[in-house]
Amino acid sequence: MKEGKEGRAPFGVHVLTAIHGVGAIVCLVMAFGSVISERFRLGLVASPGSALMINFFGQHVWIFLLVIVALLTTLCYGSWRLRPWTRPLTIVCYSVGVLGGLWEVSIGIPAGLLAAVINGGVVAYACTKRVREAYHQEGA
Repeated sequence: MKEGKEGRAPFGVHVLTAIHGVGAIVCLVMAFGSVISERFRLGLVASPGSALMINFFGQHVWIFLLVIVALLTTLCYGSWRLRPWTRPLTIVCYSVGVLGGLWEVSIGIPAGLLAAVINGGVVAYACTKRVREAYHQEGA
């Protein structure tokens, strides 16, 4: 990972890089499992929010999961290399997560509040001066 202005990328950037990488791998496994086995796909329903996703996409949920894999892989690479485009992409993606969490709350899924708070925390962190400087250092 490239180092930030103070000689090190902020620790939270390392954490987000790891979360994006692990998330991409997990979603890839879920996508392949969904293609191979209907039982596996239906087993992904672990919460009211995931039930909405599975019901909406049905047997094509693997396509949605592959889109998430591509997004998470892009975020992982960009944050690992401190590419300047990664920070705005992170802010947009996690802002969508905030809206999605609030929407879940509005339709009666209380866990959406936790999702909104976590996503909002990532947005707030990505907007800090230290993170902004790390992604906009000269030569990044």
